[in-house]
Amino acid sequence: MASNSALERKSSGAGPEASALAELNAMISRDNSLLDETSGERAADPDNAECFPHPSLEIGIASRPSFLLWAKLDVDKAFRRRKIYWEYRAKLFKDSNGELPKADDPRVATALGLGVAQIPVGFRDRFGRQVIVVRQNRVDYSVVTPEQVIQAFWYLLHTALSDAAGDYTSSKGNLDADQRQGIFVINNLEGIERKHVNRTTISLLTSSIQDVLPIRVGGVRIVNQPWFFSWVWSLVSQFLNAKLKSRVMFLGNQHKALLESLEPTSVPRELGGLLEWDHAAWLRRQSEKGN
Repeated sequence: MASNSALERKSSGAGPEASALAELNAMISRDNSLLDETSGERAADPDNAECFPHPSLEIGIASRPSFLLWAKLDVDKAFRRRKIYWEYRAKLFKDSNGELPKADDPRVATALGLGVAQIPVGFRDRFGRQVIVVRQNRVDYSVVTPEQVIQAFWYLLHTALSDAAGDYTSSKGNLDADQRQGIFVINNLEGIERKHVNRTTISLLTSSIQDVLPIRVGGVRIVNQPWFFSWVWSLVSQFLNAKLKSRVMFLGNQHKALLESLEPTSVPRELGGLLEWDHAAWLRRQSEKGN
């Protein structure tokens, strides 16, 4: 996974980016020292394999520059988000001391294979936001738990967005697009039944996006809502903050409305576009790379 960013490259020079990163590093160092003195926990020493988070884990969207970009260089905000992130990640992946699983790890392999959420790497909206496609009718709670769905979502975001950032850099020269611009979600509800809607999954997912991950959501388009969608939305909306609610649009079967935000090449073929994405092949490549 990509571990560098434009902000990291600038950190060796002068300017607001370098100053903000230096200030964040100092705040983290002071906080770690306080933890070490008051609770006996290990400070984040790169030479100490027992520290958490170990610097080897702070890569991609989990890197310190990533939190600064998300916070628009607000150091206090980045510091708080990073602390919440690592506390949440330690609990979510407690079996591996906070380390993200690999694609073939039993904790996530089944959920990833269902293809509920997919990130077609390099396909973006008109504002440069990476597209995420959700097909909720693919979730099967007879073979996965809500927690496994969320663990798979975390794996997908961290791995695919790092790939997408690298792809975007090669063509546009902006590795930090997903922190600055956010992501664009297409949620296709065709074929869903009540059994596909799970309150725990909704709660964990919205909490991750709104309160934990250093990711901005630039837009959400919901298509093919079922007849019972008012019940679904009454459940989902209670977990959403006002900002995220304002970025949700309901399109029904008006798929052409997606073209207001997307080129045809970024719209899935089943919705009238040209996008075809081999999610299974992408997962195989991640396994081959050891991700």
